[in-house]
Amino acid sequence: MPNAASWQSDAEVNADKAAELEQQLAERNQEIERLKKQLSSSKVNTAPSIKTHWQTGEFTAYYPPTDVSEHAMQGNGITAQGDNLHKSQTCEGYQIVAAPPEIPFNTKLEIEVNGNVIRAIVRDRGGAIKGSKFDIALSDKSSATNFGRQSGKWRIIN
Repeated sequence: MPNAASWQSDAEVNADKAAELEQQLAERNQEIERLKKQLSSSKVNTAPSIKTHWQTGEFTAYYPPTDVSEHAMQGNGITAQGDNLHKSQTCEGYQIVAAPPEIPFNTKLEIEVNGNVIRAIVRDRGGAIKGSKFDIALSDKSSATNFGRQSGKWRIIN
């Protein structure tokens, strides 16, 4: 029959083993965190910039309505991604555009129309926006009317 001294000895040995295993676990967790940071920083630093080839497209313009009688766009001036076009037609320094659903939101584009290059970001959709048709957000009806319907080219730049 074991005595109290041997139980105490076994308990001390087990406590030492537990402490050693906890230390190893803590070291491994630190190593995992270090590797995660290294992996995420290498993804950020080494991810190639995507730049697709130029494609032809058709470009129109839209604007936030100034009153309820105007049906310039659905959403009363709010894009599908929640941008308020009454305040600004840009996001992150890029012109807001409505693009076909095949192009994901927040994709950055270069659009060239009549020799002018527009750096744009996809933040909206539209019922007639399909294929290679894009709708560029402008500040008012006059600007949108002056822009009209134009042919040009576009490419993804991010």
